[in-house]
Amino acid sequence: MDSSLIDKKVERDDVTVYYVPSTSLADENGVSGLSNMILIGKLFKEVLSDGDYQFCDADILDQAVQKCIPRPQGPDAGLQPQGHPDRPGAVNRTT
Repeated sequence: MDSSLIDKKVERDDVTVYYVPSTSLADENGVSGLSNMILIGKLFKEVLSDGDYQFCDADILDQAVQKCIPRPQGPDAGLQPQGHPDRPGAVNRTT
């Protein structure tokens, strides 16, 4: 749940809720409007953490993220994907 937009806590005890300030994180990292991708990343991490259920393949998620995040403009325009230790070829943004 985007905790930067919704400050209420879930009262139900039959669901697991993760409070992620995704709108604030997106704004702080210069990708305003992509808080949904931050939430998808959190969902992906949590669903695969036990390995019991696969939300989707890591490569498919990486391709979807790359299609949704705009290409850098200005001084960052020439940057190439850095990769991620667990997912070669994944985009790794450090700023």
